[in-house]
Amino acid sequence: MKFTRPLILALVATGSLTACQTLPKTAPVINEQTYDDVLRFAITGKIGITTNTANGKQAGSAFYNWGQEDERFAIDLTGAFGMGATQIRYDGQQATLTNDKGEIQADSPEALLQKATGWHAPISHLPHWIVGKTAQGDTDSQQDEQGRLTQSTNDDWTASFEYPKNSPRPSRLVIHHTDGHHVVMTIVYPN
Repeated sequence: MKFTRPLILALVATGSLTACQTLPKTAPVINEQTYDDVLRFAITGKIGITTNTANGKQAGSAFYNWGQEDERFAIDLTGAFGMGATQIRYDGQQATLTNDKGEIQADSPEALLQKATGWHAPISHLPHWIVGKTAQGDTDSQQDEQGRLTQSTNDDWTASFEYPKNSPRPSRLVIHHTDGHHVVMTIVYPN
């Protein structure tokens, strides 16, 4: 099974739900969480990724719906006009990517990404970053005058956070890898 690497990275790294699917209701985000607290959220948005390859830069984007509860998540990704639906699920023990070309399974989200694309990414840290909190292993974290996380580094990945006015939750993540991978994620929380 051959997948387009930027789209798969976008799908696995942030995931999204198809427009026709709904996620189970989840509890609102807890604003005071740290990496060892319970994570619960339901978000939508868009993810874009740019990667360096032997053939130059590749880019791709997708719309997503993401439901998270603790370490379990359901992500549905779709392209423009609902094309290219992909589902990514993780039940705490097994990660599964399903699309019209078939299914791939792995023991972790990172292993799934490696299997599908050959890449490594801090997928397990994204839920923490999505809610504006540090993830386990983050270093060099910076905060603004309101105490909100504005930048955090994990190994070779650096995440920058943008917030609307006084919101405690970020509306945009920009994540850079030292090898040139670049992920931009817009985040929309339900009212």
